[in-house]
Amino acid sequence: MAMAVNLSAIQFENPELPAYIAGVLQRTGLTPELLHVEITETTVMKQPDQTENLLREISALGVKISIDDFGAGYSSLSYLMRFTANKLKIDRAFTQQLTERRNDQIIPTAIINLGRSLHLETVAEGVETEFQLQMLKDKGCTYAQGYLLSRPVPPDSAFELLKQHWIRPS
Repeated sequence: MAMAVNLSAIQFENPELPAYIAGVLQRTGLTPELLHVEITETTVMKQPDQTENLLREISALGVKISIDDFGAGYSSLSYLMRFTANKLKIDRAFTQQLTERRNDQIIPTAIINLGRSLHLETVAEGVETEFQLQMLKDKGCTYAQGYLLSRPVPPDSAFELLKQHWIRPS
């Protein structure tokens, strides 16, 4: 099971970040492909050249990379093609506005299609209704997260939640 970790702008500015991540992987024995680091679009766009190098180094470890809050900040499609990433996360502002009106579906659909074209998975943040979930599924969104699926839980409750819904006895 994969573990997603949000990186702050301060953490991402540290040139030693790839070495730190490598050390954590070594100490914990976690398979690199099961670690997904999430970096906000705003953070990624602050220093694109440094970002490109850091993402490449992190990806070389086998770690998966998500661009979080995509579409809400400084989107630059030319930079997106340069960056090593595995997922685009659709900002919750776009998910929250989803209705049956076609205009409300344009941006989430465009991000899903962009992700598909770039061979990236997509994650919709802030899914709170069955309609939103079904519409995103129909459009080809890879994953969803939000209160419809689960409210945030403390660490000691997370394992129980996983056992109930996702871990099957062998």
